[in-house]
Amino acid sequence: VIEMVSEGVAEPLNPDLGKPVFSGLAATRLLTARRLQRDLHVNLPGAALAIELLEEITALKRKRKL
Repeated sequence: VIEMVSEGVAEPLNPDLGKPVFSGLAATRLLTARRLQRDLHVNLPGAALAIELLEEITALKRKRKL
């Protein structure tokens, strides 16, 4: 998780706390990154990029429906 935070996959709600707490969206991003690493053998920077692109696609689809 520390490496994922360092790579920018997700940010804790309050990084100053000793034990990180994540929002629902951040937790989903962490789980998605882990699945990409485990199932597709994607490295962490690649997983971070893939998540950003997937979110961009989702946003564009939502915008198109409006």
